Amino acid sequence: MGGPSNTGRLVQSTLAPGKPGNLHALVLEHEPLLLAQYSRDPVDFHWRRALVVTGHGTASGCLIQSNYQETLSNPGDFEAVVVEGRNLVHYSRNNSVPGSPWRRTAVISSKCLGPASLIQARFIGNPIRNPGHFQVVVLEDNEPKGKELVLYTRDNAKPDRPWQKGAVITTKATGPGSLIQNTLIGMPGATGNYELVVLEGTNLVHYWRDNHTTGTPWHRGEIISLHATGNGPGSITQSTFGATSGNGNLNVVVLEGQNLVHYWCDRSRTWQKGAVITTHATGPGSIIQIEGTTENSVDNFEVIVVEDSTILAHYSRDNSSPTNAWVRRENISEFAIG
Repeated sequence: MGGPSNTGRLVQSTLAPGKPGNLHALVLEHEPLLLAQYSRDPVDFHWRRALVVTGHGTASGCLIQSNYQETLSNPGDFEAVVVEGRNLVHYSRNNSVPGSPWRRTAVISSKCLGPASLIQARFIGNPIRNPGHFQVVVLEDNEPKGKELVLYTRDNAKPDRPWQKGAVITTKATGPGSLIQNTLIGMPGATGNYELVVLEGTNLVHYWRDNHTTGTPWHRGEIISLHATGNGPGSITQSTFGATSGNGNLNVVVLEGQNLVHYWCDRSRTWQKGAVITTHATGPGSIIQIEGTTENSVDNFEVIVVEDSTILAHYSRDNSSPTNAWVRRENISEFAIG
């Protein structure tokens, strides 16, 4: 994938020819309880259920499109991490065949305490021989130590190897995290910093790691919001705003009561509060910036969020001006619980 990986339930794929690519979302639904993949048709722009990922999910999943197994006939597989009780499970879908089913591949953690965040890290080299590693952050119950936000890795050059547990990012987390790799490079030859937001009580906190060498420590940054609520993470992405030097702004949506609020920061790493997207939110949101329809078009923000307990709603913002209002599009599902 060209830019920072999405870290939530919403992603823009390369499955549809031309631009813009389809939007896809993972939705945890009730009656019956299942985790479903929804897709927005690139012609009529309506959301429809595409496939069921699993009937064993107990929390919302995280979805990306990877370049793993990318060929002329396969635009890259879908990858998801799904909570099934205390297990965090990796699922994959081969996109070379339309409608191919989701496949359960491995249990990443047996101690998870909620939704995880998945990215494919950028790499230097040939994507076929050396695809970027998968990276997952998940909150675990590691008694007697207590709660720990942990990084897991899968080496995609050796996909048969098990997921490897890595560094503990923080022991202060009280909810799940949301992870991206941005385009900010600390030193020549580095692959871009990791950026993460995570709940610590009612605080949504920004952490980051300079990836210029292996094993560099995580740094605790600013508190983004003092009023974060719910049991889901904020959702972070990097936009093209302020990208004249190649490093665009970071953008976050976070649940504050029933308000889903947009925050942003530039390279100064000082977070600014933006607009309230909706006042009916009852669950965390997921934000991405999509590719426009032409070379010169603006890349808009897209957000999905649970409203009024069971409705997964789609919002967007025309980014031709940062003062433009958020617009509610349509309901994706009326049976959503995550």
